[in-house]
Amino acid sequence: MDRIIVGSSNVYRFYRPELYKDFKTYNVARCTDIVTFRAIMDNLEAEENGVIVSVLENFLERSIEGGCGNEAVLNNLGETIASYMAIITSAATRFPNTRFSIAEPIKRPKSVQYQNHFEDIVKSFVEAVAFARKDNITRIEAIAEGCQQFESDQVHLTAASGQIFVEGLLSKSEAFFQAPIVNLTNDEEAGPEDKSVTDQLTERLERLENQVSSRRHDDNVIFARIREEMDSATNRQKEDKIVITGITSSVYPPPDPAQRKIWLRKIVEDVIKSVAPDFTGQIVFVNQGKSNGKMIPLVEVKLDTVENANIIRKAFAEKKKSGADLGRLFIANSVNLATRVRVDILKALARKVSDLNLIAYAVPFISRPVMQIRSKESGRSSEARSFSFTDAVAKYGYLLKQFELADAYRRAGNHFAGQMEQQFLVLREQSGGPRPPHQQQQHQQQQEQPERFPPRAGGSRKRARDDEEEDEVTDWSRVSPPSARGRGRGHRSGYKRPWRGNSYYRR
Repeated sequence: MDRIIVGSSNVYRFYRPELYKDFKTYNVARCTDIVTFRAIMDNLEAEENGVIVSVLENFLERSIEGGCGNEAVLNNLGETIASYMAIITSAATRFPNTRFSIAEPIKRPKSVQYQNHFEDIVKSFVEAVAFARKDNITRIEAIAEGCQQFESDQVHLTAASGQIFVEGLLSKSEAFFQAPIVNLTNDEEAGPEDKSVTDQLTERLERLENQVSSRRHDDNVIFARIREEMDSATNRQKEDKIVITGITSSVYPPPDPAQRKIWLRKIVEDVIKSVAPDFTGQIVFVNQGKSNGKMIPLVEVKLDTVENANIIRKAFAEKKKSGADLGRLFIANSVNLATRVRVDILKALARKVSDLNLIAYAVPFISRPVMQIRSKESGRSSEARSFSFTDAVAKYGYLLKQFELADAYRRAGNHFAGQMEQQFLVLREQSGGPRPPHQQQQHQQQQEQPERFPPRAGGSRKRARDDEEEDEVTDWSRVSPPSARGRGRGHRSGYKRPWRGNSYYRR
């Protein structure tokens, strides 16, 4: 019975049978591209009962050559891993008695984009192997990340690291090749002659439902991880911007668009001076966000450098911490709507994770929000464990109940219809089903509110950053001044309609 290693140059350079006499002898098939890999796997024979595969790094690096955007890089990496596992899964299906040991990808310092997404590559690879659901496929960590030392070309391992790598491949693979396969899922299928046709059909349907549910969950985790990475990359490009809410002005905005921009810029400059009097940075532009019919707009301000934007945010945080009276004013970083929804979910999750021994809290004002957990006994933030949104929800999401996500549902609204679970995992689609918690409350209030007294926009409730959206721009020239409100046709004030001649005005 033959055993082979399908490996890249790192395996081809360092594997010599005479150096590893404690292990069985392997035939080495060198492979550098996925076309060659497909040909090798398609031509396997049943006599080859053990196959070690360690070639994924080359395929991934080739898929992102030439330089491309962050979204294209993630798509190419995901498609390559999917194709790679499809080839191996096909071979494992054809030869159920042949065992396949797949090495986890190692670093590749030469490729910057590969290194930037290395953690995501490893996580996606682990999920892809688990998704294959084959008893004769396993993954192994041939060499620890700390032991991976490279030569000057930043591609090939050094002699010492290469020896560790090959020995790890052989030792862990042979342990898998020699271990018996125990299939626990078949125990429930034993003795079908003792069960009726209806019972057998019911069990088959239950297994099918479980498989579909599991696959849906695994797919959603992959989609959520990809979207989180893409949004964090977008947010990093906006780190030189700040968002200001709660702005008030005693001067009504001029109707002329050019003058209105000058008016808004002057207000922003005054706000920045009140927060950081010694600030010397420059404002590149001021963009007014949607005000939802309120007189206090949301403003996005682009500064000349990321450092200056951090100075303003830090100065505002220090003033808030010192107890300074800033009214409704709030200054934060500029992130997209999906990131703000994730922050709401992380806050709700942190409240559930915290207990008598642990403290959990969300860190929202960064491009990629995280949740940190630390022990109350340690009292040191340096010992906290950080989880990205996807990791935190995948690990602790079962603790959340739908009514505890009212803030996230309210903020998401209808912006993510059809992709709530793919983006946020714990949020559910509401079309054709019960209303989200926040909509249920609004619906009940509307039923109790008399129709002739519609709710007024604004109100006296204290505003926060969460009350505003920054997706649209309000045209102040189309907003009526306060002095003119409540006059004219249709005003339910109790006064008589304007008198014209000998009769009252009628519609």
